[in-house]
Amino acid sequence: MKKRSKHLWAPLLMAALCLPAVRAQQQQPPPPTNPVPPAGPVPAAGSQQTNQQEPVSPVVTGSPTVTGVVKPVVGEAGDTHSQITGGVRVSELFDSNFQNLSGWNGWDELTSLSGHVELHRMRAGTDLSVRYVGGGYIDTRNSNFDSTYHQFEATDTIQFRRWSLRLDDVFSYLPESSFGFGGDGLGGGVGTGLTYVNPFILPNQSILTNQGKRISNEAVALVQFDATPRSSWTFTGSYGLLHFTNTLNLDSSDTAFSVGYNYQMSPRDVIGFSYVFNAFRFSPAIQSINDSSIQAIYGHHITERLMFQAGAGPDIYSLTALLGPANATHFSWAANASLAYQVGHATLNGSYSHGVTAGAGVLAGSSSNVVQVGASRPFGQFTTAFVSAGYASNGSLPLTNPTTINYRTVNASVGLNRKFSRNLSVYANYNFTHQITNASACVGEGCANPFASNQIRVGFSWDMRPLPLN
Repeated sequence: MKKRSKHLWAPLLMAALCLPAVRAQQQQPPPPTNPVPPAGPVPAAGSQQTNQQEPVSPVVTGSPTVTGVVKPVVGEAGDTHSQITGGVRVSELFDSNFQNLSGWNGWDELTSLSGHVELHRMRAGTDLSVRYVGGGYIDTRNSNFDSTYHQFEATDTIQFRRWSLRLDDVFSYLPESSFGFGGDGLGGGVGTGLTYVNPFILPNQSILTNQGKRISNEAVALVQFDATPRSSWTFTGSYGLLHFTNTLNLDSSDTAFSVGYNYQMSPRDVIGFSYVFNAFRFSPAIQSINDSSIQAIYGHHITERLMFQAGAGPDIYSLTALLGPANATHFSWAANASLAYQVGHATLNGSYSHGVTAGAGVLAGSSSNVVQVGASRPFGQFTTAFVSAGYASNGSLPLTNPTTINYRTVNASVGLNRKFSRNLSVYANYNFTHQITNASACVGEGCANPFASNQIRVGFSWDMRPLPLN
């Protein structure tokens, strides 16, 4: 018996020590099912922030707008990271008409090297984004066909209590028209044409010309004033130019100003009214164009899924020719629409614009219709398919030509992107462009009639992991 009691003393001691603690725990009341959160700072009067969650971005305006120059986007509202991203692309391009000439000129093979880098820095009340896309083509058989392209955009938004200021500058240096130009491939991950502003704000390049270097730049300043929690005013000033470095095309500039009023009818619906003035000037100074339009705009916004807005209204423009008929005023109409839609990881984007433009370096002013759509959809975890298409129609304005000259241009692209790892992927795409015109004589270097081009691109890309910024 002594031996057995010697082995039982340890369990009895453990039970004696634990029993009071268990009994005390049973006597405590259960915790509340809905605990009260700790008290936090009270939002200032007039603030749109609630005490339930922090705003998605430190730069948040009081009410959504449909006037101004910012295009609707989806899928980016949750991106609150300050980081640096980048990557490189290498591909082989097979082009049936690399110089954009009339007729059949045979296939040409070129090697394309490109890269991209983007910096996104967010702080309390500011949002800065800088990104660059650039690359070049190398033709081993004819070095005269070697060319480079560059696009740079910097945008900064500063938020005050009821005011916000947005500054944006988009610069591009391209060997041909940006309409249908894929750069490193429209679906290869990065291509030119990526911008935060509406595409119809940028200088018109929707008429295809022969190969010729051109510089395009658009500087924009947008001020928004939140008059009430549901209404706001926007004031926009911009200056854009299109300059051809070694061709006979027309250089042009556009100085614009607009004012708009926005009213939020419901959490998803916004209406607006805007007045826009454009002053087009050309070099050599053939003529000048002053254009004014008033539009009523409607926007339907569903955060993270669907954003759509469209506007239309009367347009009045006057032509002052250096030599020829006297000043004349003409009545027309202007319209624009934008769509951004996302379901899961699939996206759909589209835009339409109609109005007076500078003529893309070929016409001394034109009445333009431009439609662009694009979509992408993943298949499985590693494969993504993409497709895009565009149509442009440009007609000369009265008094600029004895008869109306029309240019009609289409482009389409389809391709696949396949990931092999988090950083490495391969892609392939096919791009088609076609243009017809009734012009009987060459204008500058826009002489290709009819014009057609087929492009096949196969390459791989490497993207760095995002580098966070403190």
